[in-house]
Amino acid sequence: LCHLVMLNRLATYFIFLLYAPDLVCGEIRYTIPEELEHGAFVGNIAEDLGLNLRELSARKFRLVSEERTQYLEVNSENGIVFVNERIDREQLCQSSTCSLSFEVIVKNPLEVHRVAVEILDINDNSPSFPKSDFFLEIAEFIAPGARFLLASAYDPDVGKNAIRTYQISSNEYFNLNVQVTSDGKIICELLLEKPLDRERQSEFKLTLTAIDGGIPERSGTAKIIINVVDANDNVPVFDHELYKTSLPENAAEDTLVIKINAIDVDEGSNGAVKYYFSNHASQRVRELFSLEPETGEIRVKGVLDFEESNGYELAVQAMDSGAPTMTGHTKVMVSILDMNDNAPEIKVTLLSNTIPENAESGTLIALISVTDRDSGKNGEVHCQIPTNIPFKLHLTSKNHCRLVSSGVLDRETISTYNILVSTWDAGSPPLLTNKTIMVSVSDINDNAPRFTQPSYTVYVSENNAPGASIFTVTALDPDLDQNAHVSYSVLPTRVMEIPVSTYISINSNTGNIHALQSFDYEQQKTFQFQVQAKDSGVPPLWSKCAVKVIILDQNDNAPVIISPLAWNGSISIGLKSQSIYPGYLVTKIIATDADSGQNARLSYRLVKATDSSLFSVGLFSGEVKTIRRYLDKDAAAQVLSIRVNDNGQPSLSVSVTVSFSVATNATEKHLERVDLVHSPANPFSDLNLYLIIAFGSTTLIFLLTIILLVAIKCHQDRNGIYGVSMPGAYNYNVCLSPESDMTASAYISLSSNNGDIYALQSFDYEQLKSFQFEVRAQDSGDPPLSSGARVKVIVLDQNDNPPLIVSPPTWNGSASVDLVPQSVYPGYLVTKVIATDADSGQNARLSYLTTTDSGLFSVGLHSGEVRTTRRILDEDVTTQRLTILVKDNGQPTLSTLVTISFSIGVNVTEKPLERTNLKRKPAPFSELNLYLIITLGSTSLIFLVTIIILFAIKCHQDGNDIYGVPIPGTYNYNVCLSPESAKSDFLFLSTCNPTIPMSSVKANQSNFSQEVEQERFQPIMGIDCIGSDISLVIHQPSSIAITQGRIRDSLHLRLGVLIGQTKAQPWYLTS
Repeated sequence: LCHLVMLNRLATYFIFLLYAPDLVCGEIRYTIPEELEHGAFVGNIAEDLGLNLRELSARKFRLVSEERTQYLEVNSENGIVFVNERIDREQLCQSSTCSLSFEVIVKNPLEVHRVAVEILDINDNSPSFPKSDFFLEIAEFIAPGARFLLASAYDPDVGKNAIRTYQISSNEYFNLNVQVTSDGKIICELLLEKPLDRERQSEFKLTLTAIDGGIPERSGTAKIIINVVDANDNVPVFDHELYKTSLPENAAEDTLVIKINAIDVDEGSNGAVKYYFSNHASQRVRELFSLEPETGEIRVKGVLDFEESNGYELAVQAMDSGAPTMTGHTKVMVSILDMNDNAPEIKVTLLSNTIPENAESGTLIALISVTDRDSGKNGEVHCQIPTNIPFKLHLTSKNHCRLVSSGVLDRETISTYNILVSTWDAGSPPLLTNKTIMVSVSDINDNAPRFTQPSYTVYVSENNAPGASIFTVTALDPDLDQNAHVSYSVLPTRVMEIPVSTYISINSNTGNIHALQSFDYEQQKTFQFQVQAKDSGVPPLWSKCAVKVIILDQNDNAPVIISPLAWNGSISIGLKSQSIYPGYLVTKIIATDADSGQNARLSYRLVKATDSSLFSVGLFSGEVKTIRRYLDKDAAAQVLSIRVNDNGQPSLSVSVTVSFSVATNATEKHLERVDLVHSPANPFSDLNLYLIIAFGSTTLIFLLTIILLVAIKCHQDRNGIYGVSMPGAYNYNVCLSPESDMTASAYISLSSNNGDIYALQSFDYEQLKSFQFEVRAQDSGDPPLSSGARVKVIVLDQNDNPPLIVSPPTWNGSASVDLVPQSVYPGYLVTKVIATDADSGQNARLSYLTTTDSGLFSVGLHSGEVRTTRRILDEDVTTQRLTILVKDNGQPTLSTLVTISFSIGVNVTEKPLERTNLKRKPAPFSELNLYLIITLGSTSLIFLVTIIILFAIKCHQDGNDIYGVPIPGTYNYNVCLSPESAKSDFLFLSTCNPTIPMSSVKANQSNFSQEVEQERFQPIMGIDCIGSDISLVIHQPSSIAITQGRIRDSLHLRLGVLIGQTKAQPWYLTS
């Protein structure tokens, strides 16, 4: 018993971690012999991995094997791997190497370790021959040196325990010739060493012994009985010593494999040849192939399987019919071509079939291994799962992967995922295998209760019964079990300095709101409070909504007479008979009603009168007037009984008795009219305000412009460079002015070695659509040379913003609409849903869809208009809810849900909009307006004239700013951009060594200007300049003037200097 840890453990760690960076794992190898008893020690894997024995149980230390028989097991307490089932190597493996592989998994943190146990062969099998006796017939005239192939023995052991050699019993005529074939098989031939003499000995009985190489040796024997005959002295001879052919593994039964042929030069029966498999052919070969004795055709007899064997060696003999029979031997090598006839096999080790919806991305769900018994391309497998689910496969090693979460899980959207794992090979056609893994999403309290409406309006008639239910609020929680159990409460607030709890109460389970007292419309017309809905999760989540209670008026107040003053319901008035004429206003009854609306609309009626022909009462005005003149025969005392009724149901009334005493000397008391004198309008009208704002703005812009122009002029004067005549030749260094955007360093970084540009942060298209910066390349020469280029980064939009509902106003995804009249027609516009999307392009193109089919409303696909599809019927529910899905056109699509509640008014009619034409008297054009307009016009004129003058002065200076004198002779320059120049102008700095060779360009006023006009001057990155200096040679008659950091010729042409050439394309440095 022995075990060892793999010597190159560090290398294995590196390779494995390369494919599985999220796991800390390794590989351990043990070696044990076969045939060990149950419980035999294999190795202590916990000790080899350095695991704490006390934590094995807590970390769920376990062994996972792909074998159908659990040959090995691990003790989860001490980490010892032991033999669980007897291992017979010859039964388990048919190849020379044999090993068992399994995985050891520990959690918290998760570690996966691969373990390989090599099974060593022991010499537990002896060689055996197919038969105990073999018969040979050898003609006596066969010359010495003839060889006769003998049957091979079989030993299921491998390696050194397999057959090592053969021996034959001692005799003077025969010996053995032992050979090893190319495929490692040992065959033996009987070698005739001495001529036979049948008369001396006609039969030989020899013993053939096969010996293996085990310790101790094992052997098997067989008897060889040789009959010596004469006559037939020629053996059949095959066309080839070795036949080779191939056929696919799915070849049908009776398919011709090959036809062999042997010739015997003898005549008659001695030359008639028949074909048979020799004794050397294995039983498996006889099961798979058939040999036609007469024709020599070898055909398929059984089912060929490349995975069982990729080739077969058929030992064939040809026998004549002579006496004795002569036999010729040959071999047929049949190669089996692999066909894609095995579908991949999927094995899933499910670590957990539930995952919480708040699980982090990368949570391990299952280990998946895929195998294919085919070889080559037919054995290459691919594995995938659907891409539209929040899970992905992570490759850990060849044919092994992990199923992990990759996105946001929401149990309320999808509670169970049936993950279809598909695997296929690379054969043609490929074979596919599917397996479904069911993963359930466990609930967490991640959804607060949501009211069906963000706010509620409750209408309650006054004089209600205390304790009666007035309304029910409903909040829905999409979570599960306790997380979805909602309780309701009223948030503390005060109504008219009184706690709201004295007005209403709410059932914490059902949301029913009860009135605790009888409301009085005349005391309080409305009040508002908030209801909170809280779930029972840990921690609990809550939401709230506003409830507005509107108290409806009832006709519970009778009218009250307020003028004239009555005493016990009676009023006395004195009149002068001479002043009483028809239509004379005797008095006016004024009454009020504390109710509102129709309940407060009053009417006045004359119930009883002394003379009903003398007085009348205005139905709605309450004015008591005379109908005719007062006659002498009329009674001096007149009594009127007037009743005031409201318009409520039932109607309430009050009566008053008015007594008139008619006197002859009474004077008429005229009603006085008060003329109200309106105060003059505010002289500071809207027009004045607009004029003052415009005047102030224009003046401010004028002052800022003057200050800015003066500052620019002063800055130019400070930085001006004036030239002088420069006799002689001078050289100047060339440099580029840096113009990098200082804010670009917050977004990108540049590798100084290879020029790679890296993003330092994630870009947001909605915050930053583009930016640019300058990159400068500089060599390491002396002096260093550099070149610059401007890089513009354009951020592409991705669909990362869902639509946002802006109208109608929503609260927790819900909105309410005013009463919809029942009498509306089909196509009536109920409301319009307006949404915006912060993205752009197709990502911001919105569509409106309904997710609930009420049959009553439709939504415009792109307009968002909610319209009726038919007339509203009496059987329709008075409260309608419509859920609208607003989605964009991005990939993937993002969406927002909004639930709109509609209340259908049974007795509400559609009220058309009334337009009132208001005629306004035009305001007088005051003197203040005139002064302001004159001032504004003057200021604007002065501003424009000043701007024109300043621009004229500037243009004049630009045309006459050339200083200096013509420079005779030839001069050499290096062109340099000043670091202080913000406009990349040229500036001559210092002289250089005039002895350095120059590359020159001759320029004149004609061809140089044409070349400048034909080229586009673009910055070039990575310019390879040849030579240490770059020189410019300009010959007469051109004259150079140096002024303000600019180079100009006498024609004021833009100067382009040709300084190099790369790949036959000229490049330029421009001012």
